[in-house]
Amino acid sequence: MKNTSETNSYIIGFSLALLLTLTAYFTVVNNFLDGGILVAAIMLLAFLQLFVQASFFLHLWQEKNPRWNLLVFLSTFSIIVLVVIGSLWIMNNLDYRHDNTHEGVQKILEKEGFSR
Repeated sequence: MKNTSETNSYIIGFSLALLLTLTAYFTVVNNFLDGGILVAAIMLLAFLQLFVQASFFLHLWQEKNPRWNLLVFLSTFSIIVLVVIGSLWIMNNLDYRHDNTHEGVQKILEKEGFSR
């Protein structure tokens, strides 16, 4: 009986993961939402996907003493969040400073306090 319940758990997890992935894909492709609402919806779907993956495939919350697994999961998650936020910050800064037109350079100089 345990194999049947495990198989059912994997099938439910796979179905939910596939549904969340397709929902995110078709939301973006068909322009159902715009701007900040789209970003918030994608982030919500990503968080739900994370919860589905952690519960149905990693079985994080189904053990008697899940403290160590949860601790490792949370530390890994925090490192990933730090890397993603740092990368976005660096890319935004590079995009800001990459405007090589004369007007762009003047705008940057004025914004930084170096006016001619």
